[in-house]
Amino acid sequence: MAYEIKNSLEVPYSNGLIERTNNKIKVLKRTPFCMPNFKARIILLD
Repeated sequence: MAYEIKNSLEVPYSNGLIERTNNKIKVLKRTPFCMPNFKARIILLD
């Protein structure tokens, strides 16, 4: 565990972008947005 914390402070990389994308997909699954299907909601978001 200590290695991962030390590594996260030393290396400028993050998984924040992937986490954000996953969160948007989960929100879109829960929110209808009056779109006919899931693909249309993804296109609306981008």
